[in-house]
Amino acid sequence: MTNIFHTIKTCWNFWRAIKRNMWKLQSWIKLNLGISALGYINGIKNNEFTVEEFVFESLERINKVDENLHAFLRVDENNLALKKAKEIDAKIKSNQTVGRCYGMPISVKDNICIGGLKTTCASKVLDRKSTRLNSSHALI
Repeated sequence: MTNIFHTIKTCWNFWRAIKRNMWKLQSWIKLNLGISALGYINGIKNNEFTVEEFVFESLERINKVDENLHAFLRVDENNLALKKAKEIDAKIKSNQTVGRCYGMPISVKDNICIGGLKTTCASKVLDRKSTRLNSSHALI
């Protein structure tokens, strides 16, 4: 019985520590990168932020966190995401049509072929090959 109370007390202390330090976590993020796709689209339409700002903040967050997580093999090696974000912002300002997702940044798993990028499936054997195929779902 005492083990259960000790476990509950430990969990409670852990939760209190998280709540106390939440402001430190939130101070890293200038934009809410955890918003839904609909929230992102509404933020772009309401001029709360630009596509370029959101993409930049997303890349900054990945660079800060991925040192410990190692979740990404490659992150925008050619600055293509920021270039595309600037193009989308220019289209939005000139009232041209843009895609439905307004340039929302996504990550693509390394087993999906994207033209011009290496598809390695995290394997060193496939590291030298660049794909000639395109996925119809992941076009840049």
